Amino acid sequence: MRRAQLQGRSARRYHRSMVRQRAFFASVPNHQRMQVTQAPNQVWLGDVTYLKVAGQWRYLAVVMDRHSRRVLGWSLSARRDAVLTSEALRHSVRRRSPATGLLFHSDRGIEYAAFDYRHELARLGILQSMNRPGKINDNAHMESFFHSMKAEDLYGRHFDNDQQPRQALRSYIGFYNHQRLHSALRYVSPATFERQRSVQSCVKSEARSPAGASLLSGERPSPFGHQRTHTPTKQIGPQLRGPSRDEGFFDGYDDRRRIPIIDARSKRLSHYRWLTNFSPPLPAPLP
Repeated sequence: MRRAQLQGRSARRYHRSMVRQRAFFASVPNHQRMQVTQAPNQVWLGDVTYLKVAGQWRYLAVVMDRHSRRVLGWSLSARRDAVLTSEALRHSVRRRSPATGLLFHSDRGIEYAAFDYRHELARLGILQSMNRPGKINDNAHMESFFHSMKAEDLYGRHFDNDQQPRQALRSYIGFYNHQRLHSALRYVSPATFERQRSVQSCVKSEARSPAGASLLSGERPSPFGHQRTHTPTKQIGPQLRGPSRDEGFFDGYDDRRRIPIIDARSKRLSHYRWLTNFSPPLPAPLP
């Protein structure tokens, strides 16, 4: 070949450029990593998992509220595309009707990065968030739900048609939302946790109102049309009582009787020490 001036020719190895892909995912950072939720409908999570039906794969897309761990919507299909995830999102939006500014977090799957899905989120006023590169634990809440669902109900079962897994999913998700106890929710179900938070938010909103503020300060409205002087709403006896579990609730005891104790190591509030020689103010005479 050298004497004949011939040279061997081979195909070069293909190197895929990651510049555009990095730029694309850089436009969707992880917003939910440092997001602290105070109520439902602030951060939603989404993910896709696999189910085998009659020897073929089916794809399940689920949307969950991160605050209450409640499953809001799901969709099952033979294709893993943006149509699958968009249907699960629409079911969730119809059920909750969230306000503008909701954060939706998912992994970096193409079914969530598709332009059709991103346009759907923008139309609904939802901010998109995605996992960091190589950090699958950013969406650990959804991974935990899929593990619980498969370990507790789906593993070991054989499905012959698409209707059977749909019935199984409806049954388990109903059980998960309304009956299954969740350790992260103080061992109540997601539906119970949302009801409790709704009651607490109502109580706190009433406490912030002028009427609620008067009750918190120990003042009762006077039937004579003028403001009555300070009168305790509850007789304070000699017994001692610690702070309630939720500091937003009023338990009828004066907070001046307790002294906060700060832990020396963590520099955080450790407990309260209650004074035994505190005498509450006597009620003022009626006008």
